[in-house]
Amino acid sequence: MDVADLQNWTNTLKELESLGIKSDDLLRVGRKVSEEKKKAGLLSQQIAKGKENKVTTNKIRVFDHDPYCTIFQDGRNTKNKTWSVRIWDPKRKKPTTRSLRTIDQSTALTLARDIYMKFSTRGAIRLSTDSITTKELVALYIQNRRGEVSDNNQEGITPRSLNALEQRLKHWMDYIDEKGYGKAHIENIPPELGLKFAQWIKDRKITTGKRLGERKKRSNRTINQCVSATKGMYHQLALQEGHITANEMPKFTYLKKNKDQVSPKQILQKDELSLLMKWMKDKYARESADITNKEYIKRRIFNLTFTIHYLTGMRNGELLGTKWSDIRPARETSKGGQDNMVITIVGTEEKRGKTRSLVAPIKQQLERIKYWYGMLGHHVEPYSDEFVFLKLTTSGIENGDPQTQKVLGDRLKDVLKGATEDKYCPLNLTNKNIQLYSARHYYITDLLFKGVDFHTIAKQVGTGSTYIDEHYSHLVPEMKQEEICNAAKDQDNLIMKFRK
Repeated sequence: MDVADLQNWTNTLKELESLGIKSDDLLRVGRKVSEEKKKAGLLSQQIAKGKENKVTTNKIRVFDHDPYCTIFQDGRNTKNKTWSVRIWDPKRKKPTTRSLRTIDQSTALTLARDIYMKFSTRGAIRLSTDSITTKELVALYIQNRRGEVSDNNQEGITPRSLNALEQRLKHWMDYIDEKGYGKAHIENIPPELGLKFAQWIKDRKITTGKRLGERKKRSNRTINQCVSATKGMYHQLALQEGHITANEMPKFTYLKKNKDQVSPKQILQKDELSLLMKWMKDKYARESADITNKEYIKRRIFNLTFTIHYLTGMRNGELLGTKWSDIRPARETSKGGQDNMVITIVGTEEKRGKTRSLVAPIKQQLERIKYWYGMLGHHVEPYSDEFVFLKLTTSGIENGDPQTQKVLGDRLKDVLKGATEDKYCPLNLTNKNIQLYSARHYYITDLLFKGVDFHTIAKQVGTGSTYIDEHYSHLVPEMKQEEICNAAKDQDNLIMKFRK
């Protein structure tokens, strides 16, 4: 330092002292600046060596021209310094990382290049922790659908439908496990594997229920529902959320459906229904010697429920979801139509989610139900929001719980068995597969034979005219038997004359 610099420094000190700044203060500031410079120098050295943080260390570009794909090692205290790849996803604006499971740098670079090429050609889908197995896909899909649960099937999925969906998707998980892809990521499963899925279900033994161990008892319609559920899962989740590409979607085939959806074995004939209802009235509900009074009342109510079901043709859920507030007398009734009632089926109980009204001559049956409820100590308030068909237990009546399909179905089986085994009843239903839903089939068939047009029937039962035509068209010859047989007789006369 020369004399001029020393003089300038002295003048600067005097000026600072005049401002109240002492020399000790200057020393402290200087030391602080010196320390910060040292830290900055050390940080620059660490950055140059690729050690800017403890987690990502030794970063190396996989391609010199591409800064978005690098390999790195974990800088934390781990035993094995394995390499990982990091790829920046510009579409989702976040990185994708994946362990390469090797400590060799050359091998890591080779693996990283292969992954990056797959990443680019597959449209930058998730390849790290987002790669999922079939089991994980099903679990994630069910979790998403569970958030859509609603009592109205038009606003979401009902709890019953969700349970059925889980059962259908279980077939796909079992199929994938059997084929050896249970632990494979879904993008690595051959798409053509799904082509034999439907036939695999067809040949599979039944694993639950009363038909345990049986083979080839599932209908093609049921099997196709399983295929549709699986296909929907891949479209709605795996494809839309980028777990797979369109080329990696499984391919499926459907089994041919039986066009005769409604078998005669599912429907009671008119004389059979008459015999059954007579037996229910005269025998089933009058065997009071061997049953309790409460059981006697339950049988009476079941008989009335059975009759109303066959007079309305409602779906099982619609019937049991009916409330007293949904029923009113018909506005205009012709002579003899005083028993006609209008039932409004609200959208939450209707399969299509559309509110509709139907008419049926059920006034007397409803009044008798009220009477038997009174015998159980329960009073029905007119036009209340209480269910018409209650669960006939003490708590069920007190809480106003609706009757269940299982209870009605089990009681129907007992009735059918009792009528068939009664030697005094000429009814034999051994080869009939009569269920609760058979009431709807009978109702539609009966209206067709009475000449009601398809459109009116469709409005009454809540379906489309096309459905009526497709499922019940086989009845047309029998419905037109008079015209057909008369025409045949005329032809027969011509044949006889020709022979003479």
